Amino acid sequence: MTRPEYATGGDEKKLEGRLIHFIETLKDMRKEVEFYRRFPVNYDSKLVNCFAGAALPTIFFYGVRGVRGIRELITWFLPRVNCLSITTFPSPPVPNHTQMPLDTSTYSLALLRLDGRRWNELRRINAQISTQASADGSSYFEMGNTKVICTVTGPSEQKVQGGQRGGSDKADIRVEISMAGFSGVERKRRGRGDKRIAELNATLVQTFSRTLSTHLYPHSTILISLHILAHDGSLLATLLNASTLALIDAGIPMSAYLTACTSGSTSSYSSTEENADPLLDLNGLEEQELPFLTVATVGGGDEVVVLVMESRVRVERVEGMLAVGVDGCKQVREILDGVVREKGSRVLEGLKG
Repeated sequence: MTRPEYATGGDEKKLEGRLIHFIETLKDMRKEVEFYRRFPVNYDSKLVNCFAGAALPTIFFYGVRGVRGIRELITWFLPRVNCLSITTFPSPPVPNHTQMPLDTSTYSLALLRLDGRRWNELRRINAQISTQASADGSSYFEMGNTKVICTVTGPSEQKVQGGQRGGSDKADIRVEISMAGFSGVERKRRGRGDKRIAELNATLVQTFSRTLSTHLYPHSTILISLHILAHDGSLLATLLNASTLALIDAGIPMSAYLTACTSGSTSSYSSTEENADPLLDLNGLEEQELPFLTVATVGGGDEVVVLVMESRVRVERVEGMLAVGVDGCKQVREILDGVVREKGSRVLEGLKG
Protein backbone atom coordinates (compact mmCIF):
# COMPACT_ATOMS: atom_id res chain seq x y z
CA MET A 1 0.00 0.00 0.00
CA THR A 2 1.46 3.33 -1.08
CA ARG A 3 1.15 6.09 1.50
CA PRO A 4 2.32 9.71 1.55
CA GLU A 5 6.03 10.17 2.02
CA TYR A 6 5.66 12.24 5.18
CA ALA A 7 3.77 9.51 7.07
CA THR A 8 6.34 7.21 8.74
CA GLY A 9 6.49 5.07 11.87
CA GLY A 10 3.86 5.57 14.54
CA ASP A 11 2.64 8.71 12.85
CA GLU A 12 1.63 6.58 9.87
CA LYS A 13 -0.81 4.48 11.91
CA LYS A 14 -2.29 7.49 13.65
CA LEU A 15 -2.77 9.30 10.36
CA GLU A 16 -4.38 6.24 8.78
CA GLY A 17 -6.80 5.97 11.71
CA ARG A 18 -7.76 9.62 11.38
CA LEU A 19 -8.34 9.23 7.64
CA ILE A 20 -10.43 6.08 8.08
CA HIS A 21 -12.56 7.97 10.58
CA PHE A 22 -12.99 10.74 8.02
CA ILE A 23 -13.98 8.18 5.35
CA GLU A 24 -16.62 6.69 7.64
CA THR A 25 -17.95 10.18 8.26
CA LEU A 26 -18.38 10.73 4.54
CA LYS A 27 -20.16 7.38 4.20
CA ASP A 28 -22.60 8.37 6.93
CA MET A 29 -23.24 11.64 5.11
CA ARG A 30 -24.02 9.66 1.98
CA LYS A 31 -26.78 7.81 3.85
CA GLU A 32 -28.31 11.13 4.91
CA VAL A 33 -28.64 12.43 1.36
CA GLU A 34 -32.23 11.19 1.01
CA PHE A 35 -33.17 13.07 4.14
CA TYR A 36 -31.49 16.31 3.10
CA ARG A 37 -33.08 16.21 -0.36
CA ARG A 38 -36.28 17.58 1.15
CA PHE A 39 -34.60 20.75 2.29
CA PRO A 40 -32.61 23.42 0.43
CA VAL A 41 -29.28 22.36 1.98
CA ASN A 42 -25.93 23.23 0.44
CA TYR A 43 -24.23 19.83 0.22
CA ASP A 44 -20.92 21.32 -0.94
CA SER A 45 -20.62 23.46 2.17
CA LYS A 46 -21.56 20.44 4.32
CA LEU A 47 -18.68 18.44 2.84
CA VAL A 48 -16.27 21.34 3.24
CA ASN A 49 -17.22 21.68 6.90
CA CYS A 50 -16.73 17.95 7.40
CA PHE A 51 -13.32 18.08 5.70
CA ALA A 52 -12.24 21.07 7.75
CA GLY A 53 -13.39 19.41 10.97
CA ALA A 54 -11.83 15.99 10.40
CA ALA A 55 -9.08 16.00 7.76
CA LEU A 56 -7.42 19.39 8.07
CA PRO A 57 -6.67 19.02 11.81
CA THR A 58 -5.06 15.68 11.00
CA ILE A 59 -2.89 17.22 8.29
CA PHE A 60 -1.73 20.15 10.38
CA PHE A 61 -1.22 17.92 13.42
CA TYR A 62 1.49 15.99 11.63
CA GLY A 63 3.17 19.02 10.22
CA VAL A 64 1.96 18.74 6.64
CA ARG A 65 2.73 21.98 4.88
CA GLY A 66 2.38 23.01 1.29
CA VAL A 67 0.32 21.97 -1.70
CA ARG A 68 2.39 18.89 -2.50
CA GLY A 69 1.67 17.12 0.76
CA ILE A 70 -2.06 17.82 0.62
CA ARG A 71 -2.20 16.59 -2.98
CA GLU A 72 -0.48 13.31 -2.05
CA LEU A 73 -2.77 12.85 0.95
CA ILE A 74 -5.93 13.34 -1.13
CA THR A 75 -4.59 11.00 -3.81
CA TRP A 76 -4.15 8.32 -1.11
CA PHE A 77 -7.57 8.37 0.56
CA LEU A 78 -9.96 9.32 -2.29
CA PRO A 79 -10.00 5.78 -3.81
CA ARG A 80 -11.04 4.46 -0.40
CA VAL A 81 -14.17 6.61 -0.22
CA ASN A 82 -15.93 4.37 -2.78
CA CYS A 83 -15.93 7.06 -5.43
CA LEU A 84 -17.57 9.47 -2.99
CA SER A 85 -16.91 13.08 -3.88
CA ILE A 86 -18.62 16.41 -3.88
CA THR A 87 -20.05 15.77 -7.33
CA THR A 88 -21.83 12.59 -6.19
CA PHE A 89 -24.19 14.58 -3.97
CA PRO A 90 -27.29 15.80 -5.83
CA SER A 91 -27.95 19.47 -6.01
CA PRO A 92 -30.81 20.68 -3.80
CA PRO A 93 -34.18 20.60 -5.59
CA VAL A 94 -35.98 23.79 -6.36
CA PRO A 95 -38.99 24.11 -4.02
CA ASN A 96 -42.29 23.65 -5.84
CA HIS A 97 -44.98 25.40 -3.84
CA THR A 98 -47.67 24.38 -6.29
CA GLN A 99 -47.58 20.81 -4.89
CA MET A 100 -48.65 21.90 -1.41
CA PRO A 101 -51.99 20.48 -0.21
CA LEU A 102 -53.34 23.96 0.53
CA ASP A 103 -53.21 27.02 -1.68
CA THR A 104 -51.92 29.52 0.84
CA SER A 105 -52.04 32.36 -1.66
CA THR A 106 -55.84 32.40 -1.59
CA TYR A 107 -56.49 31.07 1.91
CA SER A 108 -54.96 32.41 5.08
CA LEU A 109 -53.23 29.88 7.33
CA ALA A 110 -54.83 31.62 10.30
CA LEU A 111 -58.20 30.23 9.21
CA LEU A 112 -57.10 26.60 9.40
CA ARG A 113 -58.41 24.47 12.23
CA LEU A 114 -56.36 22.60 14.81
CA ASP A 115 -56.12 19.47 12.66
CA GLY A 116 -55.27 21.39 9.48
CA ARG A 117 -58.71 21.26 7.87
CA ARG A 118 -60.65 24.09 6.35
CA TRP A 119 -64.07 25.04 7.63
CA ASN A 120 -65.94 22.87 5.07
CA GLU A 121 -63.78 19.74 5.08
CA LEU A 122 -64.70 16.35 6.53
CA ARG A 123 -62.34 14.24 8.55
CA ARG A 124 -61.01 10.99 7.13
CA ILE A 125 -63.83 8.45 6.78
CA ASN A 126 -63.28 4.69 6.69
CA ALA A 127 -66.43 2.65 6.06
CA GLN A 128 -66.70 -1.13 5.72
CA ILE A 129 -69.68 -3.41 5.26
CA SER A 130 -70.23 -7.12 6.08
CA THR A 131 -67.50 -7.16 8.69
CA GLN A 132 -69.04 -10.00 10.77
CA ALA A 133 -70.34 -13.08 9.00
CA SER A 134 -72.33 -14.31 12.01
CA ALA A 135 -74.66 -11.27 11.99
CA ASP A 136 -77.48 -10.59 9.56
CA GLY A 137 -75.90 -7.22 8.83
CA SER A 138 -72.74 -5.56 10.08
CA SER A 139 -70.56 -2.57 9.43
CA TYR A 140 -67.55 -0.66 10.69
CA PHE A 141 -67.54 3.12 10.47
CA GLU A 142 -64.67 5.40 11.32
CA MET A 143 -65.12 9.18 11.24
CA GLY A 144 -61.86 10.77 12.20
CA ASN A 145 -60.86 9.17 15.50
CA THR A 146 -64.43 8.12 16.33
CA LYS A 147 -64.82 4.38 15.63
CA VAL A 148 -68.02 2.32 15.84
CA ILE A 149 -68.91 -1.31 15.09
CA CYS A 150 -72.55 -2.07 14.29
CA THR A 151 -74.41 -5.38 13.96
CA VAL A 152 -78.04 -5.96 13.00
CA THR A 153 -80.06 -9.02 13.96
CA GLY A 154 -83.44 -9.66 12.45
CA PRO A 155 -86.15 -9.21 11.56
CA SER A 156 -86.95 -11.97 14.03
CA GLU A 157 -90.33 -13.08 15.36
CA GLN A 158 -91.47 -11.58 18.64
CA LYS A 159 -92.47 -13.87 21.45
CA VAL A 160 -94.06 -13.24 24.81
CA GLN A 161 -94.38 -15.39 27.87
CA GLY A 162 -96.22 -18.63 27.19
CA GLY A 163 -94.94 -18.90 23.62
CA GLN A 164 -97.73 -16.77 22.26
CA ARG A 165 -97.16 -14.50 19.32
CA GLY A 166 -96.92 -10.82 20.22
CA GLY A 167 -96.08 -7.46 18.78
CA SER A 168 -97.89 -4.99 16.57
CA ASP A 169 -98.47 -4.64 12.86
CA LYS A 170 -95.04 -3.05 12.48
CA ALA A 171 -91.58 -4.21 13.35
CA ASP A 172 -90.22 -3.11 16.69
CA ILE A 173 -86.84 -1.33 16.55
CA ARG A 174 -84.49 -2.02 19.43
CA VAL A 175 -81.11 -0.38 19.90
CA GLU A 176 -78.33 -1.45 22.25
CA ILE A 177 -75.30 0.82 22.68
CA SER A 178 -72.16 -0.16 24.55
CA MET A 179 -69.19 2.14 25.07
CA ALA A 180 -65.76 0.77 25.80
CA GLY A 181 -64.05 2.09 28.89
CA PHE A 182 -61.02 3.16 26.85
CA SER A 183 -63.06 4.93 24.15
CA GLY A 184 -62.83 8.44 25.59
CA VAL A 185 -60.63 10.60 27.74
CA GLU A 186 -62.45 9.51 30.91
CA ARG A 187 -61.51 5.90 31.60
CA LYS A 188 -64.85 4.68 32.85
CA ARG A 189 -67.41 2.18 31.66
CA ARG A 190 -70.90 3.47 30.94
CA GLY A 191 -73.76 1.12 31.77
CA ARG A 192 -77.19 0.86 30.20
CA GLY A 193 -78.60 3.26 32.76
CA ASP A 194 -76.27 6.05 31.71
CA LYS A 195 -78.18 9.19 30.74
CA ARG A 196 -76.08 9.90 27.66
CA ILE A 197 -76.49 6.36 26.36
CA ALA A 198 -80.24 6.53 26.94
CA GLU A 199 -80.51 9.75 24.90
CA LEU A 200 -78.58 8.26 22.00
CA ASN A 201 -80.71 5.13 22.18
CA ALA A 202 -83.99 7.05 22.01
CA THR A 203 -82.78 9.18 19.10
CA LEU A 204 -81.78 6.14 17.05
CA VAL A 205 -85.05 4.31 17.73
CA GLN A 206 -87.21 7.26 16.73
CA THR A 207 -85.14 7.95 13.62
CA PHE A 208 -85.12 4.44 12.14
CA SER A 209 -88.75 3.80 13.09
CA ARG A 210 -89.68 6.49 10.57
CA THR A 211 -87.06 5.63 7.97
CA LEU A 212 -87.30 1.83 7.74
CA SER A 213 -90.22 0.05 6.08
CA THR A 214 -91.29 -1.56 9.33
CA HIS A 215 -94.80 -2.32 8.01
CA LEU A 216 -93.33 -5.12 5.91
CA TYR A 217 -92.34 -7.08 9.02
CA PRO A 218 -95.31 -7.29 11.41
CA HIS A 219 -94.88 -8.99 14.79
CA SER A 220 -91.10 -8.90 14.49
CA THR A 221 -88.07 -7.25 16.08
CA ILE A 222 -85.03 -5.60 14.52
CA LEU A 223 -82.08 -5.36 16.91
CA ILE A 224 -79.31 -2.83 16.24
CA SER A 225 -76.20 -3.32 18.41
CA LEU A 226 -73.61 -0.57 18.45
CA HIS A 227 -70.16 -0.80 20.03
CA ILE A 228 -68.22 2.45 20.48
CA LEU A 229 -64.49 1.76 20.31
CA ALA A 230 -63.25 5.36 20.26
CA HIS A 231 -64.96 8.70 20.79
CA ASP A 232 -63.51 11.93 19.40
CA GLY A 233 -66.53 14.01 18.38
CA SER A 234 -69.54 13.49 16.07
CA LEU A 235 -70.65 10.44 18.05
CA LEU A 236 -74.35 10.56 17.14
CA ALA A 237 -73.53 11.11 13.47
CA THR A 238 -71.14 8.15 13.47
CA LEU A 239 -73.75 5.90 15.12
CA LEU A 240 -76.36 6.85 12.51
CA ASN A 241 -74.00 6.28 9.58
CA ALA A 242 -72.79 2.93 10.92
CA SER A 243 -76.39 1.79 11.51
CA THR A 244 -77.37 2.75 7.98
CA LEU A 245 -74.65 0.57 6.48
CA ALA A 246 -75.49 -2.39 8.73
CA LEU A 247 -79.21 -2.16 7.91
CA ILE A 248 -78.44 -2.10 4.20
CA ASP A 249 -76.21 -5.15 4.65
CA ALA A 250 -79.05 -6.93 6.46
CA GLY A 251 -81.37 -6.29 3.51
CA ILE A 252 -83.93 -4.30 5.47
CA PRO A 253 -85.65 -1.85 3.08
CA MET A 254 -85.51 1.85 3.79
CA SER A 255 -86.69 4.87 1.85
CA ALA A 256 -83.15 6.16 1.12
CA TYR A 257 -79.73 6.56 2.63
CA LEU A 258 -79.82 8.14 6.07
CA THR A 259 -76.59 10.08 6.59
CA ALA A 260 -75.58 12.39 9.42
CA CYS A 261 -72.93 14.99 10.13
CA THR A 262 -72.14 17.70 12.68
CA SER A 263 -71.62 21.42 12.17
CA GLY A 264 -70.68 24.22 14.52
CA SER A 265 -69.81 27.88 14.75
CA THR A 266 -66.45 29.53 15.35
CA SER A 267 -67.99 31.90 17.90
CA SER A 268 -69.57 31.10 21.25
CA TYR A 269 -72.98 32.27 22.41
CA SER A 270 -71.64 35.12 24.51
CA SER A 271 -69.53 36.51 21.67
CA THR A 272 -70.95 39.31 19.54
CA GLU A 273 -68.69 38.59 16.58
CA GLU A 274 -70.71 39.03 13.41
CA ASN A 275 -68.35 37.35 10.94
CA ALA A 276 -68.36 33.96 12.70
CA ASP A 277 -67.90 31.10 10.25
CA PRO A 278 -69.64 27.70 10.39
CA LEU A 279 -67.54 24.55 10.76
CA LEU A 280 -68.15 21.06 9.39
CA ASP A 281 -67.56 17.77 11.20
CA LEU A 282 -66.31 18.87 14.61
CA ASN A 283 -63.82 16.79 16.57
CA GLY A 284 -63.79 16.27 20.31
CA LEU A 285 -61.81 19.38 21.21
CA GLU A 286 -63.99 21.60 19.04
CA GLU A 287 -67.19 20.20 20.56
CA GLN A 288 -65.94 21.12 24.03
CA GLU A 289 -65.32 24.76 23.10
CA LEU A 290 -67.83 25.63 20.35
CA PRO A 291 -71.60 25.34 19.87
CA PHE A 292 -72.58 22.59 17.44
CA LEU A 293 -75.52 20.59 16.12
CA THR A 294 -76.03 17.16 14.57
CA VAL A 295 -78.15 16.91 11.45
CA ALA A 296 -79.26 13.85 9.47
CA THR A 297 -80.89 13.80 6.06
CA VAL A 298 -82.60 11.16 3.93
CA GLY A 299 -81.56 10.79 0.32
CA GLY A 300 -79.56 13.29 -1.66
CA GLY A 301 -81.92 16.19 -0.98
CA ASP A 302 -82.44 18.56 1.92
CA GLU A 303 -85.01 16.51 3.85
CA VAL A 304 -83.92 16.70 7.49
CA VAL A 305 -85.04 13.85 9.76
CA VAL A 306 -82.76 14.47 12.76
CA LEU A 307 -81.69 17.79 14.25
CA VAL A 308 -80.09 17.72 17.69
CA MET A 309 -78.46 20.74 19.30
CA GLU A 310 -77.48 20.66 22.97
CA SER A 311 -75.58 23.95 23.15
CA ARG A 312 -76.68 27.57 23.06
CA VAL A 313 -76.11 29.57 19.89
CA ARG A 314 -77.44 32.80 18.46
CA VAL A 315 -80.40 32.31 16.16
CA GLU A 316 -78.81 34.17 13.24
CA ARG A 317 -76.05 31.54 13.08
CA VAL A 318 -78.30 28.48 13.02
CA GLU A 319 -79.14 28.80 9.34
CA GLY A 320 -75.50 28.78 8.28
CA MET A 321 -74.69 25.86 10.55
CA LEU A 322 -77.64 23.88 9.20
CA ALA A 323 -76.69 24.56 5.58
CA VAL A 324 -73.14 23.39 6.17
CA GLY A 325 -74.36 20.28 7.99
CA VAL A 326 -76.73 19.33 5.16
CA ASP A 327 -73.91 19.72 2.65
CA GLY A 328 -71.76 17.45 4.82
CA CYS A 329 -74.53 14.83 4.81
CA LYS A 330 -74.46 14.83 1.02
CA GLN A 331 -70.71 14.19 1.07
CA VAL A 332 -71.14 11.31 3.53
CA ARG A 333 -73.91 9.86 1.34
CA GLU A 334 -71.54 9.65 -1.63
CA ILE A 335 -69.03 7.75 0.50
CA LEU A 336 -71.64 5.29 1.77
CA ASP A 337 -73.02 4.78 -1.72
CA GLY A 338 -69.54 3.98 -2.99
CA VAL A 339 -69.03 1.39 -0.24
CA VAL A 340 -72.37 -0.31 -0.98
CA ARG A 341 -71.75 -0.36 -4.72
CA GLU A 342 -68.30 -1.82 -4.25
CA LYS A 343 -69.72 -4.57 -2.06
CA GLY A 344 -72.44 -5.30 -4.63
CA SER A 345 -69.85 -5.53 -7.40
CA ARG A 346 -67.84 -8.09 -5.43
CA VAL A 347 -70.95 -10.16 -4.78
CA LEU A 348 -71.87 -10.18 -8.47
CA GLU A 349 -68.35 -11.15 -9.45
CA GLY A 350 -68.50 -14.03 -7.00
CA LEU A 351 -71.79 -15.26 -8.45
CA LYS A 352 -70.46 -15.10 -12.00
CA GLY A 353 -67.28 -16.91 -11.05
